Amino acid sequence: MASWRIVGGRIVGVPNRELLGEDAVGIGTVIGSFVGRGSLVITGRDYAPASRMIKRALAAGLMAAGVDVMDIHSGVVGEIAFAIKRFGGAGGVYVSQYPLEPPAVQIRVFAAPGREVGGETLRRVLGVEPVRVDPYEAGWLVYAEYMHDLYAAAVKSYIDLGAAGRRLRVAVSAAQGPFSRIAPLLLDDLAADYVLTGMARPPSHKPLRYPLEKELLKVSLMVVELGLDMGLVFNNDASSLTVIDDTGRILLPEEAAAVLAKGLPRGSRMLVSRDCMRLIDEAGEAAGVRVERGPADPGELAARAAETRPDLAVNCRGEYIYPLFSLGYDAVLAAAKLIETLGRLGARLSELTRPLSRHYREETIEKPLAETAREMCGETCTPYAAGYREKTATATKTLLPSHGGTRIITEKQ
Repeated sequence: MASWRIVGGRIVGVPNRELLGEDAVGIGTVIGSFVGRGSLVITGRDYAPASRMIKRALAAGLMAAGVDVMDIHSGVVGEIAFAIKRFGGAGGVYVSQYPLEPPAVQIRVFAAPGREVGGETLRRVLGVEPVRVDPYEAGWLVYAEYMHDLYAAAVKSYIDLGAAGRRLRVAVSAAQGPFSRIAPLLLDDLAADYVLTGMARPPSHKPLRYPLEKELLKVSLMVVELGLDMGLVFNNDASSLTVIDDTGRILLPEEAAAVLAKGLPRGSRMLVSRDCMRLIDEAGEAAGVRVERGPADPGELAARAAETRPDLAVNCRGEYIYPLFSLGYDAVLAAAKLIETLGRLGARLSELTRPLSRHYREETIEKPLAETAREMCGETCTPYAAGYREKTATATKTLLPSHGGTRIITEKQ
């Protein structure tokens, strides 16, 4: 009996244990029945072999419902939302390692025109009665061989390259994910110079677990030792971005979002998940951006962004949506906009974020990050790409790695 579950708006399960191949076929057939025979669905995955296995089973289920499949092979999650909009798809699915519970994978489900669905909407999709077509009506499968080029060109078209007063030098980690294939297509034009690390070739059997401590500290050291302007660490599917300033300091998601707010035209709207620290409200106001609070659930926040169409939607996991580009979480576009914004402002990242520190207390202890998290908050600490977070009724506490210890950041009440 299937024992996969829905966590944070995504389908989660350990392949061959909780999520069998036949389960994935059934899920694909249900999704295909929901979007309707003759529709087009986009599929993609990260480098994990289990992700490839589950994605192919999903594709078989979609075809069994009479749905055509456009497969981008290995790619970043932002390409799914982009391709749905670009090619008129009715939906999409993306499979990747689930970094909160390895060796589980997660299945993200998308609807037209590219928004990720979660919450009750996802449950409604999965509750549809499956319809299997006659053999001669089975769907067809095509491969999108040039999707990386199309996607990178679209991201660059959304960036004002001529507005930058200076071009930045950047260290970038792909965290063993497919962003390494897209990085040269973007960074050759966006950055004056860059160092790319965290690369992998499929198949990648390396288990992924949050936080990405080794990658973060490696990039932090690169920034300091090479005198770079910034470090960028993507997660495995490039839906999440962690930013490191020119001093090697790992930024809070709210601090990175505050800088992105400076890149928005005055009078813009920014949708922020309700579990983010309050400093983002003041930072938005200072930038002339109206901040609106939304759901903490990533899928429900994406649905709100699709409904209200803010200029930017962010959550405290380092995930970003630019609805005018696409309705899916896209850290690649967020990184490009950050490079554009810093280049245009002509300021150091540390100079822009230093004033925000008045909103929290910070201390560093000489104790490993995981051990500190166990001792301070145990199961109430939620891991994310950069560290751990604990949200209480009055404040947010964040634990981040540092060289030789742990940074403890507590929001002031």
